[in-house]
Amino acid sequence: MEQTTEAVIDGLARALAEAIRRFYADPKNEAEFQEWLKQKKKPSASLAATESSI
Repeated sequence: MEQTTEAVIDGLARALAEAIRRFYADPKNEAEFQEWLKQKKKPSASLAATESSI
């Protein structure tokens, strides 16, 4: 298998970083992410029930 050069990896990483910046520059996308993050930080009911039975 051909090895990927550091320059190719760097180019892909730069392109991905720019795409992420453009995505989150949209206030709607940022707001949706913040809502998702808030939900992830809440303890879920099923997790709490599992932990209390241990």
